[in-house]
Amino acid sequence: MVFLVGVMFNLTIGLPPQAPILQINESKITLAETKASDLMEAGFDIYVRQSDGASNYEELLTDGSFQRYSGNKTVTIEKGFRLDSNAVPYAPYLLAKDGIVLGSISFYGAEDQNVALDDSKIIQVRFNKESIEATKKTFYHSPIR
Repeated sequence: MVFLVGVMFNLTIGLPPQAPILQINESKITLAETKASDLMEAGFDIYVRQSDGASNYEELLTDGSFQRYSGNKTVTIEKGFRLDSNAVPYAPYLLAKDGIVLGSISFYGAEDQNVALDDSKIIQVRFNKESIEATKKTFYHSPIR
């Protein structure tokens, strides 16, 4: 089971009047508006894929296939708009809090230039069964809504 929250643009109908909002505990993520730096300031961690590794959920942050992004503007988001279709363990970026993988995350920088990850906007958050179960156990007092 995979849950996907993303921004979809329909040119015939137009943009929605308000961007979709995802709330995790007290933090709100407004798709196409919230930046990666906003998440990091709110205590979330972003992990960047380094290599292919284990697909076991419990090992995603410890097997070396992902590295925590330090916020030093060394990772850039390639120009253009791309949604990620990979399952959470195979995604290019993971969203975590307190060592718990919440899901995968995708970013948009700009149409005409590469942009530092910090300045990129969130356009997609993807959850799977394992990440939802772990989140409920850890953040049981404020579930994902």
